[in-house]
Amino acid sequence: MWTRSLLAFLWPLVLGLGALQGLRDHRSKTAELLTSTPRPPWHRAVALLGTTALTLVTGFALLIVAGGVQVLAGGAYQHLGWVPISLVATLSLVAAAALGMGLGRTLPSAFTPSALTPPALTPPALTVAAFVFVSLLRTAEGPAVPTPAVPNRLALLSPVVAQVREVRLTLSASVHLGQTLGLLGVAATGFALLAAVTTRGRLLALAPVLAGAVLALLVLPSDPRRTYVVDRAAAAMVCEDRSA
Repeated sequence: MWTRSLLAFLWPLVLGLGALQGLRDHRSKTAELLTSTPRPPWHRAVALLGTTALTLVTGFALLIVAGGVQVLAGGAYQHLGWVPISLVATLSLVAAAALGMGLGRTLPSAFTPSALTPPALTPPALTVAAFVFVSLLRTAEGPAVPTPAVPNRLALLSPVVAQVREVRLTLSASVHLGQTLGLLGVAATGFALLAAVTTRGRLLALAPVLAGAVLALLVLPSDPRRTYVVDRAAAAMVCEDRSA
């Protein structure tokens, strides 16, 4: 859960870095040259997004491993409830990178980096917009169950979740499923924008993120009390005489 709280800063940063990567063709002024090659555009999109996703997954996995080593060394409670929480967090970073690259390629800034002109404005603009987005949808940490400042379904569209004060609570399966559907739509739109070469293709690329948002809103719980459920394994008695 602590790693999901870190996404309040990591998610906007990855989105901005993805946009910077997506501006590579625009900065080098080779966009028209690459579109004239016989290689399909989605081939280059797969290679670019694949290497970026691999880097993000590896970096986030190292963070999880570092935490896991500390848990094992401390002899604390061990469980597998962290797996879906971490998988959704990893997917959110990959989706942010894909969306950033797609938007950076589709909406390049009017300025190009050089000695006389300022750097492209798209990456920092997207970073700030993403930070405002996750800040507005971020839930406030309460004494036990965090209470969102906006409708619960809208708050859960953000991959950032607050840390709960009760150690026996964990995210429900509907939250994992709903956020996964929404993030898959974001990733699909980012990839489609990265590979699109026509205006019609870019407009059609918006369909996955809209469909993912609709499906996510249908699955995500509307009641904040259904966002977190009791982790039965964590709440189970571990003494020798469990009837005591």
